[in-house]
Amino acid sequence: MIASLEGAGLTWSEVPEEADIILVNTCGFIVEAKEESIETTLAIREKYPDKQVVMAGCLVRRYEHNLKHELNEIDAFWSGADPAAISEILPDLHGLPDLHGLPDLHGLPEQPEAAEVRAKSHKRGKREGQYPLLTRKRLLSFPGSAYVKIAEGCSNNCSYCAIPLIRGGLRSRERRSVVNEIKELIGRGIFEINIIAQDLASFGVDRGSPELELLLNDISAVKGEFWIRLLYIHPDHFPRSLLSIIRDDPRILPYFDLPFQHASPAILKAMGRKGSKESYLSLIEEILKDLPDAVIRSTFLVGFPGESREDFLTLIDFIKAAKLDWAGVFTYSREEDTRAFSFTENVAKGTARRRKREIEELQLSITGKRLERFIGRELAVLVEERVEGEDLFLARAYLQAPEVDGLTVVHGSGLRAGERVLVKIVKCNGVDLEAVVSNG
Repeated sequence: MIASLEGAGLTWSEVPEEADIILVNTCGFIVEAKEESIETTLAIREKYPDKQVVMAGCLVRRYEHNLKHELNEIDAFWSGADPAAISEILPDLHGLPDLHGLPDLHGLPEQPEAAEVRAKSHKRGKREGQYPLLTRKRLLSFPGSAYVKIAEGCSNNCSYCAIPLIRGGLRSRERRSVVNEIKELIGRGIFEINIIAQDLASFGVDRGSPELELLLNDISAVKGEFWIRLLYIHPDHFPRSLLSIIRDDPRILPYFDLPFQHASPAILKAMGRKGSKESYLSLIEEILKDLPDAVIRSTFLVGFPGESREDFLTLIDFIKAAKLDWAGVFTYSREEDTRAFSFTENVAKGTARRRKREIEELQLSITGKRLERFIGRELAVLVEERVEGEDLFLARAYLQAPEVDGLTVVHGSGLRAGERVLVKIVKCNGVDLEAVVSNG
């Protein structure tokens, strides 16, 4: 979106007071996110009454009619599936500098092959989401790290999930487009590429068959030093061939983000998922047998309709047996138009919150014990930032994904954000590691 608006002649600013337009990118996934999106937008409207406030993103896509009716004070709404086309809102805004004569969307610089991809999409009947990929001059992640989305939408249709309602079914990017974007980022000095989608394992299925293995083989052919981190692989679709690919190319990190969600057979079935406690434990065992240094993250959903105390205890037993490195826990959010919305055996919110806390406390102790295996080891880390006023730097090793996991606190001086450095792990503090710069 930033690339599109910059290409239309606007300049991005970190200071809201300098801006003519304030763009709020919203989330419409669960109740808390929807509430936060609306509260944030209204707070910005109140704080900056002389600015053009634009509400964009998933909340708008899901509830555009309602929002336009309810939020008259917002200047414009953008619900389009193609982020690169957001510059189309400009004619709807007033009081902006004269934009006459500036390049339109089709004049913006595209990634190599993007025009060809767009032409192919048009020829076969353009699928929603096959938008021209604009070169992102500005990345909002920490230095040295970037996200690359390889697909949009999801066709798994879990009973509780609103993503297919918001973003539609699976639409995979062309492999060559993904590889070219990765090459361009590496050429700019980006070291860590975080590959994301609603479900990486489904990549390419909308074209007939899974293509994640083919994509990773294409990426492995790229020369240079970099990390590839795979985020969010549906465990029911986990491709076993992934293990040998990671074993053969250490640049593809042995980091697995597998959202198990639950372990009770009844709850998994009601969620529309095909796995089981046994199959998930077997998958974990297989991964760790093949890749002993593998790190596994998961997410769990508690308070799903019909979740009994016995179902919850089954989940507790699973977590104790799985010994995951990282896990996030969420309480069920009842979302209209999902299949689970009509389920009647609702769990009290207080009960769901207590179950969430219980799992979090359990996982905290498990994570602490899992981290102890790294004490005394040398690991490469990517430096994110310096701790103000201290000879300390926040960094991440292969076992730590951006934002969601713990950090490695490095004692040292003269390090730079985005730099890779070899460190020795000396201590574990809760969910964080402490390290010193290695002499090796």
